[in-house]
Amino acid sequence: LELALAEKNLERRFIRSGMKGTVIDITRQNGDKVVEGDIVVVVGDLNYLTTSIPLSKEAAEKLAAGTTIPLR
Repeated sequence: LELALAEKNLERRFIRSGMKGTVIDITRQNGDKVVEGDIVVVVGDLNYLTTSIPLSKEAAEKLAAGTTIPLR
């Protein structure tokens, strides 16, 4: 009975992150035991993503500010 009550109270809890972001990985499953310091979720800020795309010199010369490139 005490365990069931504790689980019910835990379900009502919110986990708050110290940063804005998106959960990009969940490292534990429902029912897993965790201890202080365990990583349960990974939160990432997906607003500022950068990438490197290899381009030929000719393709790079065609680029201008605001050019969009379709990605697959």
